[in-house]
Amino acid sequence: MTLKTGGGSARAFTIIELLIVIALLMMLCALLMPALREVKEKANQIKCMSNLKQCGMALLQYADDNEGRAPTIYIYPSWDGMDASWARFLTEIPPTSGWPKGGKYLPNYEVCHCPSEKLRLVNYLPKNNPYEIYGMRSSLGDCFSLFDLRTPASTIVIGDSIIFTTSGGWRQYRGSSDEKPASTSVGTLHLRHAGMANCWFADGHVELCDQTALKRYGLAGGRSKDYSAVDF
Repeated sequence: MTLKTGGGSARAFTIIELLIVIALLMMLCALLMPALREVKEKANQIKCMSNLKQCGMALLQYADDNEGRAPTIYIYPSWDGMDASWARFLTEIPPTSGWPKGGKYLPNYEVCHCPSEKLRLVNYLPKNNPYEIYGMRSSLGDCFSLFDLRTPASTIVIGDSIIFTTSGGWRQYRGSSDEKPASTSVGTLHLRHAGMANCWFADGHVELCDQTALKRYGLAGGRSKDYSAVDF
């Protein structure tokens, strides 16, 4: 098809040529999408490590103010009749005596959430949500003494966690088991970052751990990126 202009004639695109251009653009997008997803996941992984670092520093400050002890992993009911996880004790001060001490060690609850996991505030307010937060290692015991750990540089305290719930599907969870989960109702580490999990250690450092590293640090199992139960 040819269009006449003041300076002569100009050839316009045919339908076939336009379809070819569109097809080429779609192919280019298809080639770029995996790379863009990888870049986004890498950014989430870095943000996750930063979040864990903040949570870890808050734990150390809390322990320093409470005879070396970490906050309780979970209490229900708490002073207001709602759930209270370790994250809540790092962001709030209980208004009445008789409860484990809390404080304003963290600016908000979002710091306790991995950006690679969808935020599902199902049936809970952000402050009393026992889900959507990193998992504290349950084998260390409730209110364990953080400063009495023999090998802090190789002791994982909190990390990427997962559990299955009927209300919200797969979600982050407040506690994390060391073993390969026998059921979906057991909170455990989740290898969500390209087959690895971000973990905060008692000496203050954060490490991206694969299965080999997790086994070396004393963990026996967890869940892969697709939520399958795996041995380390």
